[in-house]
Formats: sequence, structure tokens, C-alpha cells
Amino acid sequence: MKLRFKDWNIKVKFIVPITILSIIGAVFIFLYWTSLYKQNRIDLMLTEAKSIVYSAESVREFTSKQQQFDIFRDSLKSLDEILHTVPIFSAMKVVEQNANRLNYKFKVPKESPRNPDNEPDEYELNILKRFKSEKINEFWEIDENTNQLRFFRPVKLTKECLICHGDPANSMKYWGNDKGLDITGVKMEGWKEGEIHGAFEIMMDLTEMYAQIEKQTIYIFAITLSIALGVILMAFVISNKISKPLKNITEISNRISQGDIEVDVKSDSQDEVGALLKACLLYTSD
Repeated sequence: MKLRFKDWNIKVKFIVPITILSIIGAVFIFLYWTSLYKQNRIDLMLTEAKSIVYSAESVREFTSKQQQFDIFRDSLKSLDEILHTVPIFSAMKVVEQNANRLNYKFKVPKESPRNPDNEPDEYELNILKRFKSEKINEFWEIDENTNQLRFFRPVKLTKECLICHGDPANSMKYWGNDKGLDITGVKMEGWKEGEIHGAFEIMMDLTEMYAQIEKQTIYIFAITLSIALGVILMAFVISNKISKPLKNITEISNRISQGDIEVDVKSDSQDEVGALLKACLLYTSD
């Protein structure tokens, strides 16, 4: 015969629901706090990546203004000196230095890159296409294949960029040659202002982060388990406090029903159970 809940004894009725709720609550708290800790760690890394890239963009804007004021006019003698006055070049150097300090990888994936190190892989090429089609300002994702958090910020062409990457017909105007070449001797691409052909990319290895999460997970598990066990233990103690006098009442009632009125009833409780025991005491004393 199937045992129904109403047929359970008081102790079981009290302990089972509390045990179930304690386990469910412990699991929920464990999952919530581990998820929250992981998200906080990711947010921290994203903040670092954004800070690096945003600072580089500030350098790019400042260098661009310096060009507009002709600060470098007639003072540049070598190709290397000229490159260091190019806004995007200065920005790239700032990102690279800051990324290296934090042990992050930096890359500028770009369509038709002049530096072969910036040749985009399939993953990066898809991101560049998304920047063009979805017009988003930044993108990040955890790449499970490389175990990295990858942050991207598109690089939009400005007016200054067109001096090297604009219309090849302007090569005579800017660089004194009619071959469509810029100062580095590379063919000008004919790109337009506002177009996106590349992006800043910060790659962050997640090995250390996952190790910290695993360590923190152990602490969270120990705490939630301790709380759950504490609640269950308390439930056992309280259920014993309740069920024991109830058993006494049942035993006394059975003896009284059999005609035994010489029952020794003791109660120092002031609650409902104590009141029942006192009622039994009054009955046996009559």
C-alpha cells in the first residue's frame, strides 16, 4: 500500500520538506554565486581590454590633431620618423605596449594587410564582416577553441588615413609619384573615409581565470554545503523537540484509554505541546 504524506509521522513531515528545500536552495546559491563570480571576472578583463583600446583611440585622435596643426612640418627626415606621426601607427604602438604589460596578445586583423602578421584568420574575417553589416561599435566573445576572450573594436578610416590608403590618383599630390604609391612604396588601396577594413583585437588567455574560478568554486561549495547541512541538522533537532513530547502524549493517551490513570506526566514546556501534557496531568489527577 502506498504511503501518503498525511500518513507520515510528524518528524518525517518536518524533516523531509526542509531537507529538500535546503538541497534545492544550496544548489541554487552555488550555481548563482559561481556564475556571478565568473561574470565578474570576465567583466574585469573586458574593462581592461576596453581601457587599452580606448586609450589608443585617444592617442590616434591627438596625433591626428597634431597633423592638422602641421606640428611635424619640415622636421621629419626618415620613413621611421614619418610613421611615428601617423595616427593609426601611434595608436597601434600604444595598444601593443599596454597589452604586453598585461600579458595579452594584440593584433590588427585587416583586409589586404601590409603587415602579414595582421592577416585575418577565418574567425577574425567573420568579425570584420559583422562590423560592416551590423554596424556595431565593438564585439567580444569567448573562443572555446583557443581558450581566449577576444575583444574587437573596429577601426574606421579617417581623412588622415586616405593619405596612404586613399585614391592612388593622389599619389603625386601627397608623395610626388605618379604610380599610385604611398611613401612606403605600397600601392594605395582607394579606400574611402568612414569605411571599416580592420579592427583592434585584444586576446586574453583564460587559463588563469578558470583556475581562480575553480578555486573560488570550492569555497562557495563548502559554504553552501555547510549552510545546507546546518539547516538540516537544525531541522532534526527541532523535530526531535516536537516529536518526543508528542510520542509521550500518544503513550499517555493509550495508557489512559486502557484504564491506567496512575501515569506520571512531566512537562516544563509552555507551548501547545506542553499544554496538552498538562491537560493529561489534570485528567489523571481527577
